[in-house]
Amino acid sequence: MRAQASALADHAAGAPLESPAAVGLALATTRTAFEHRAVVVGEGRGELLAATEALARGDAHPGVVVAGAGEAGTGTAAGKTVFLFSGQGSQRPGMGAGLYERFPAFAAAFDEVCALLDEHLDRPVRDVVFADRSGALDHTTYAQAGLFALHVALARLLGAAGVRPDVVIGHSIGEIAAAHVAGVFDLPDACRLVAARATLMGRLPEGGAMATVAATPEELSPDLDAHGGRVAVAALNTPGNTVISGAAGPVAEIAEAWAERGRKTRALTVSHAFHSPLMEPVLAPFEEAVRDLAYRPPAVPLISNLTGEPADERIATPGYWAEHIRRPVRFHPAVAHVAPDAGTFVELGPDSTLTAAARRTLEHVRPDGPAPRTVATLSSRQPDAHAFVRALARLHIAGTDVDWTACFPDGSAPETVRLPTYAFQRERYWLGDAGGGAGDVSAAGARRVRHPFFAAAVELADGGLALNGTISANGAAWTTGHAVAGLPIVPSSALVEWALLAADEAGCGGVEELVVRDPLVPPARGRGPRVQVTVGAAREDGRRDVRVHSRPDHGPRTADDPAWTCHAHGTLAPPAPGPAAPAPEDERARAWPPPEAVPVDLDGLRQRTVAAGYEDGPAFDGIRAVWRDGSDLLAEVALPDEAGGHDGYGLHPVLLEAALRPALLDVPDDARAREDDVWLPSAWNDVALWASEATTVRVRLSPTGDPGRNARRVRVTLTDPAGAPVLTVGSVTLEPVAVEDLRASGGGRTDGLFTLDWTPAPAPTEDASGRYIELDALRTALDADPGAPAPPVVLTRAPTASGGDARRAAEAASTLVRDWLAEPRLSGSRLVVVTRGAVSVDGGERDVPSLADAAVWGVVHSAQAERPDRFVLLDTDSDPEEARLREAVAAALAQHEPQVAIRSAQVLVPRLARAASPGREPPGRTVRSPWTGPC
Repeated sequence: MRAQASALADHAAGAPLESPAAVGLALATTRTAFEHRAVVVGEGRGELLAATEALARGDAHPGVVVAGAGEAGTGTAAGKTVFLFSGQGSQRPGMGAGLYERFPAFAAAFDEVCALLDEHLDRPVRDVVFADRSGALDHTTYAQAGLFALHVALARLLGAAGVRPDVVIGHSIGEIAAAHVAGVFDLPDACRLVAARATLMGRLPEGGAMATVAATPEELSPDLDAHGGRVAVAALNTPGNTVISGAAGPVAEIAEAWAERGRKTRALTVSHAFHSPLMEPVLAPFEEAVRDLAYRPPAVPLISNLTGEPADERIATPGYWAEHIRRPVRFHPAVAHVAPDAGTFVELGPDSTLTAAARRTLEHVRPDGPAPRTVATLSSRQPDAHAFVRALARLHIAGTDVDWTACFPDGSAPETVRLPTYAFQRERYWLGDAGGGAGDVSAAGARRVRHPFFAAAVELADGGLALNGTISANGAAWTTGHAVAGLPIVPSSALVEWALLAADEAGCGGVEELVVRDPLVPPARGRGPRVQVTVGAAREDGRRDVRVHSRPDHGPRTADDPAWTCHAHGTLAPPAPGPAAPAPEDERARAWPPPEAVPVDLDGLRQRTVAAGYEDGPAFDGIRAVWRDGSDLLAEVALPDEAGGHDGYGLHPVLLEAALRPALLDVPDDARAREDDVWLPSAWNDVALWASEATTVRVRLSPTGDPGRNARRVRVTLTDPAGAPVLTVGSVTLEPVAVEDLRASGGGRTDGLFTLDWTPAPAPTEDASGRYIELDALRTALDADPGAPAPPVVLTRAPTASGGDARRAAEAASTLVRDWLAEPRLSGSRLVVVTRGAVSVDGGERDVPSLADAAVWGVVHSAQAERPDRFVLLDTDSDPEEARLREAVAAALAQHEPQVAIRSAQVLVPRLARAASPGREPPGRTVRSPWTGPC
């Protein structure tokens, strides 16, 4: 997810003119919502981009909404969605005003509710909620009316965003909104009930009090009895906390007594003592006022304030709603009842009052495991629109399907934009495939070889030897970490190491000479080319020929598989006389580095390496220090962790390749024949391995004479940190190679690419006579009889232009295509357009004779991309005989061929074929460039 955010941030930074709204909509509606999700919220491009960059870094940011610690699930909606409608006391001036300005769905619903309420009230509800600062909103009448309008508008807005409840719970006045959403009342009747309740309760004499006490109703029962019923339980909001309500004096006495016992108490700021005996004078007139309303059973489960359990048939009676005014609100029992099945509690109200109470309850009823999410749609600490979008974000992260089009000001979706594709991250769960196998190779006449690339050595009948293996990016990642002039190649040091392995398997003394021909291109991923190192039979002097070949691994062999490519050839030294060849001079007596050696700046070496065209990955960054010692260059090289370890190598190719890097310091720029030359090892002589599996070496590079301006030779000596010999190279020849030649010989090979080849068409299985009519003849026939049926196939010659003007020919072809598609009588017919010399179907054709016909071919070919069933292209080299033309048309129709060509009376069709390497002509075919003549 962070990688996706990083890609998006880079995209946004590079597309400053794109609308943030269009980008947001495209992200929400044109991309799959995966399990792990995040939402970025902000005002304007700057805030959104900053939050996206923070998400990419994994930093906390106020504009980033992600799953919180302990929240259940990520991106998977588990459990029911419960709407909580807040009660009186949560109101605040201006509540919902930001949503009214921002969301048309909210404004329309709010206006609708206010219009129905205003019929029964003295002042417009919307003015009191949004504009009045005199305190009128805190009066019971307008507090209840305003909250109900907010509840309904929030429910409508959430519904427009695709968020709907599975269960509803209301707190006091909030239960009327819950009942309306559940279907107990339609909106006009719900507004009548709210208006009657609010006005009757608002006309009661002010007085009374309410307080919350940290005690259970059972603990408070003796205190309530002692005051003769003048105080009652008003609400059960959280476990262990009870709201009491009644006459001001007794309420204060009870709260003070419990405070003295060390219990927490708090007096509430209210105008009336709700849900207490002081409400009883309004019960009868209220029940009478709502007697003629239309009541229905709830269509959505509603948890009752009166019981804390699902509402029964009593909720559809006036008596229930009269009791609702007097009896306590059993909120925490309602939350506890639904908690086992709940996934998300969504509070619809001005603030997070009920979500806080719900969390307290959930801590008691679900102490183990992840608790349901609690989401407040609005907050007094944030702008309304910002808080609401954050609420949608949390719901989206929890797995709720959110319709984000509701977040656009005009309610419509702006034009979508192109976004970065998915940030794929691949991890292997299996051991890397190094190309070797663990089977019993002896059954195949081979012996096992301990090497990362080669599994077996096969003795040949003529006395030779073959090592077979496969280069795999999964088995040795360093093979893809080396490039020259932008072309990934396996370093020649690897070919040398393979030749040393072959020398060891053949019993030879080392590599006398190895000449590098073509570079070996490694696989970008997965399994790569097959590699074969062959050793010839021993000559009289004991020497043997050695060659390194490769071929792409396309699975089972087929007849058109590409041939083997030789990458290096040379000679293996004869076996050493006696028990062992003498080791080179021991370096242990020498000081390291020599006192007179001058350090070389490594940054300068890296810059020189890059300037020379080398692009090395982390696996090749093993040079730790470099010195100059007279004409020699010294270095210390260690095997990086990225190289994957030394197991199985005689000397890891990465060590040997890094050991040669300092030699680039002594290659002057003016020694290159061309500006785009790169210096590469072209020949290795007298290579001998004295110790295997070294991980750290000392290097000495000594010039061995100047063989010419465009070549350099160095002797290479590698020792271990103690000075004991590891590997010696009599000379390595470095020569400049043109980049274009490098790519043509190695990277230019198109073994994995295909080209278009024209092959003979299968003979048609049916007679083609009478299958088509000329276009001009068809027009004449239709003019004479407009109702005549159109034939299935119509043929026409390419439109001609004066002087062979390609542009005019293309315009005429465009007109032909448009007219053909616009004629409804021809909707079931196919047009065969005949061109002459429009395409080259074989390498032997030096050019395309008709540029005008080529333009026609291109226009019709483009039309085929959109309407492949309406056009066929047929190219000829002369005026073909009618029979040959009908044969070509028949072949095209029978095989559903969109393009056909006639050459020397032969019908050809295009097919994909594996591309040949540039400069390597396929057997039996002459390739001539179409650009050999003047342009």
